[in-house]
Amino acid sequence: MKDSNLPEEKLLRLIRKGKKEETAPAKKTATEEIPARKARAAAYKPDLAFLRLASIVVFASSCLFLLKALFAAPVAIPAPVEPEKDVAVAGEASRAQTLDYYLQAASSSRVFGLQQDESKNEQGAEVSESQMADILKDLNLLGVVSGAQPQAIIEDKRAQKTYYLNTGQSLGDLRVEAIQENKVILDYKGRRSELYF
Repeated sequence: MKDSNLPEEKLLRLIRKGKKEETAPAKKTATEEIPARKARAAAYKPDLAFLRLASIVVFASSCLFLLKALFAAPVAIPAPVEPEKDVAVAGEASRAQTLDYYLQAASSSRVFGLQQDESKNEQGAEVSESQMADILKDLNLLGVVSGAQPQAIIEDKRAQKTYYLNTGQSLGDLRVEAIQENKVILDYKGRRSELYF
């Protein structure tokens, strides 16, 4: 029988056992891995010189653009020279440019007219309830715009138009007497009627 306790065999076993341990990678525990990661992270320092240079260039160009925009002199364009007008025409032109002029012209005329045959009572007699209902049947109060000068938004279903009327303005022979929060009082040849929304 072979004696397995021979010194040569023991030595051979030790050598073989050592080779097996060398070939297997040594496993690190979690506590050993964390300091190694921290050491690698501390050793890694990216080169930030390019990013710093780029940010300086962008900042400098932004400052230059801002300075140019603030201190650049605006180019003055001379107004065209017009020939002299007489004073009456110049006064009329300045008056035509004001809002009051246009509001006065719109309120004094009947801009929003109904057809003449629908709006007039040919006999000149007082308007009856049925005539007033017939006139108002195609009108619908959509809303009221409140404010210093309230406006009534009235839809004419027959003409398929919407009108914005102030107090005193007319829609054909219908005149807006008053505008309240949820209704409009209309006057048709002395007879008053109300539209609600």
